[in-house]
Amino acid sequence: MLSTKEELEALLRTLDVWVIIFGVLVAIGVAGESIVGFIHFRKTSQLHRLQTAENLAQQAEIERLRNESASIRAGTAHAEQQAAESNKIAEEERLARVKIEERLASRRISSNYHSAFVAALKPFAGSIVEITKLGDFEAGQFADEIISVFAAAGWNRRLTTVGVYSPPTYGVVCSINETSPAGKALAAILGKLPNVQIRSAPELSIVATIFVGLRPPP
Repeated sequence: MLSTKEELEALLRTLDVWVIIFGVLVAIGVAGESIVGFIHFRKTSQLHRLQTAENLAQQAEIERLRNESASIRAGTAHAEQQAAESNKIAEEERLARVKIEERLASRRISSNYHSAFVAALKPFAGSIVEITKLGDFEAGQFADEIISVFAAAGWNRRLTTVGVYSPPTYGVVCSINETSPAGKALAAILGKLPNVQIRSAPELSIVATIFVGLRPPP
């Protein structure tokens, strides 16, 4: 325990030194805190600006992608519409070609019709039919197919061939005596062929006369 004046004065001088030292340290701490706080504030503001700029850039990119996606969808829809219209036009053209080809195609009796016609006429084998055949290639070919049906059914055929017939006659013109069962059967099957005119002719002494004319114009 200090008891002298000199000792007390020495202690006080020492304490004054420590007060100054700690005051300096406090000042340095306050100054350091201020400096660090200022730097923190500056960097925080800088980071906020960077984050804001990045968010704006992301929003701009999202909007760009959204617009690009909408443009692609619109382009796809337009392309699909054009494709559908092109397909529709192509199908219409195809059907038109088919119709033209059907009109221009040679008249034929399919194998199924041939068999059905023969089966319907065979019960009346021996019946007589007169057939006029033109020199025209298509008409002559069609007449031969009709003749082959009668031949397979066992009918008697009287064939007349002419080179040119005037005025031109189109289609198949049939005069049929439908008072007989054979005539009724023949009228039924000839009615299934295209462009066939059937005329009732009960005065005929034979079953029918058939004129195979030209193919009707398209």
